[in-house]
Formats: sequence, structure tokens, C-alpha cells
Amino acid sequence: MGVDGAFSPVGYTITPGEWASDSSIVVNSRENRRNIIRLIEQSNGASINQILEDVRRGKIDVYNVSRTFVASIRGKFAPNTVRVYRAYL
Repeated sequence: MGVDGAFSPVGYTITPGEWASDSSIVVNSRENRRNIIRLIEQSNGASINQILEDVRRGKIDVYNVSRTFVASIRGKFAPNTVRVYRAYL
């Protein structure tokens, strides 16, 4: 999983690793965040850092990354789980 890198698309944002390991949320929520990152990586065929770099460079947009992710989890998870995972976006 690509959450350990120091990539930040814009100077005032946090990294995916910081988002996934935020100590202000409970352990289960941190695990859910790591799972979301893993599923986004799998559905888009790239590490989260590469996806963010491609967004920053204009090669892809956030909408299509999100749409690909949601399409990949439909049918694999219950509808409510899909709604919860979409809320992470």
C-alpha cells in the first residue's frame, strides 16, 4: 500500500499516510481508511501516490478516480457499505 510516502499534492494538504493514521480517530476507522486507500489503488491500477501525482499533473481527474473506485466495489459489497465507502471520498 502506498500510504507511507511523503507525497502531498498541494503544500497545505496532508499525505495519504497521515490521513490513514490520524490518531484523532479510533483504530477501526484508521483501518477502514487504509482499506479505502488499498481499494482505490486496486481499482485504478496504481499506488495512491501515483494517482495523486497524475491528478496534480492533469492526467486524470478526481471524479474519474472516484467513479472507477465506486464501480469496482459495487456488487462486491452491500449497498450500505458502498455508501459508507463513498462517504470517505
